[in-house]
Amino acid sequence: MKRILCQPCHEALKENW
Repeated sequence: MKRILCQPCHEALKENW
């Protein structure tokens, strides 16, 4: 995944992924 998502969104995805 690329770093195109916002910081908060990226953190949320990290928890799910």
